[in-house]
Amino acid sequence: MNVTANDARPMSQKQADALRQAFNDTAVMQALHRLADYPTLSALAATRTQATKLDGRACRYLYEAAGSALAQYEVSENERAFMQQLGVVVPTNPREAEEVMLMSCLEVAQGVREMPCSAQQANVMRVAAMVIGRSFPASQKRLSAAAARYFEAHPGEAVESAEIVRRGWVSNLPRLRDRLERKLRMVRAQ
Repeated sequence: MNVTANDARPMSQKQADALRQAFNDTAVMQALHRLADYPTLSALAATRTQATKLDGRACRYLYEAAGSALAQYEVSENERAFMQQLGVVVPTNPREAEEVMLMSCLEVAQGVREMPCSAQQANVMRVAAMVIGRSFPASQKRLSAAAARYFEAHPGEAVESAEIVRRGWVSNLPRLRDRLERKLRMVRAQ
């Protein structure tokens, strides 16, 4: 049975917690995965590599870089389960998309990952670094540095802060600040 991105059910808190832990599962993230086993991943990788196997981090990067374009693919149950193991969520509504963006910011703020996967993430991280409180200096520095690295590699993709809200990447800046600060406090980030 194939499941499209639009068929997904909203995540429970338990599912969201499991996804947060997935990125730290070294067995999945460091193992090599056959692209032939995952048609959507194979299609995403075809323009970037000739490899037949990728490690979990590279797989996750490809899924996240595709972003909302994942909705155009029919994702099998097997591949959807693999995506969940990697901590990839296919957002089906604005709230889920916001949660995915916040989790990306949290991963960079904690030092789990060093680079955004897309211009959208880089722009949100740049603004997040500006709006989070001074009680998170290390997180601010990581978010700002990650966005700067992305824009060095992809000049011309930065947009103004107001444009981030206009494009719907975040609902508003105070909400971004409040939700991200809450997540940072929960993980005792600095």
